Amino acid sequence: MEKVQHNCTNCQSRDKNLFHCLDNQFLDQISEQKEGISFRKGSILFKAGDPADNFFCVKSGLVRTYRMSGHGKEQTFRIKTTGDWVGCRDAILSEHYYFTAVCMNDVQACSFPKSVIIDLNKDPVFQHELLVQMAKSWRDSENQIYSLGTKQIHSKLAEFLVTFYKSNNCSTEATLSVTREIIASIIGTTTESVIRSLSDFKAREWIDIDKNKIIFKNIDALQSIAEINEHMISY
Repeated sequence: MEKVQHNCTNCQSRDKNLFHCLDNQFLDQISEQKEGISFRKGSILFKAGDPADNFFCVKSGLVRTYRMSGHGKEQTFRIKTTGDWVGCRDAILSEHYYFTAVCMNDVQACSFPKSVIIDLNKDPVFQHELLVQMAKSWRDSENQIYSLGTKQIHSKLAEFLVTFYKSNNCSTEATLSVTREIIASIIGTTTESVIRSLSDFKAREWIDIDKNKIIFKNIDALQSIAEINEHMISY
């Protein structure tokens, strides 16, 4: 872990989160309270049960949030990327983090004290934007519950792949930055089932996979069996 300096006013990820609605003067005040940190792959931002004294804004890299069951099984909630906030909900609601956040690759993030949220909530524009984001988060959670509870493995995996494709600006070739084990924990199945389904998609020439690189060859076919339209689950 290495401390670095970032300024919120000039940050490129500002437009991807709630900071976009704040004026530069307010952002300058926030910048004085935050701490920029570089994390290595595998670093833990915080663990479930730790005091929720801070929240993080991801500047670059990927952060996975998950919980571990008493039987040692992981359930992944989200994969956070540039502009996403991590731990903000728990900083608002409780004294402890509900989940663990781990860096999937090298990550640059800014750590904000809990008091920043109190200051931000004094701004009526921020309050409105926060309410909108909360509503979107509720919808995404409901969609994810529906998907986990009703869809077959092929549909759930196709949904994940289509969402991944969209999150990479609809690029037909991308680095698959998550392991098969993590994909399984996201869509609620076994690693073996993910491997078999990916092989099936490859045999149908819908995708091609070479190590950690994925090529989308027939996104329409994936979209069809994913049973999704305009509303996508945000992984």
